[in-house]
Amino acid sequence: MRAEPVEADIVALGILLALILTGSLPPEQAFAGFSSDTAIMICGLLILTGVAVVVYGSILVTGWEPGRNDTYRVSVFFSNAAGLLRGSPVQ
Repeated sequence: MRAEPVEADIVALGILLALILTGSLPPEQAFAGFSSDTAIMICGLLILTGVAVVVYGSILVTGWEPGRNDTYRVSVFFSNAAGLLRGSPVQ
């Protein structure tokens, strides 16, 4: 049995937590970068990407049928996502 590698985001959060718990980094300074508009925007993009994978995955698993409005589901999702991203404060 082969062990799966740990994902980079889990390692980064683990190191951040270890630095806070050992007192090497104050919590205020550790989480200061998460309040920037760019970090929020990237987090939103990652969430939208995950939702897109689920939407397309459900279409691929069940098959593309002409009468099922798959095109409508995909276009509604991406038009709403584009509207959310357009209103973001990041220029």
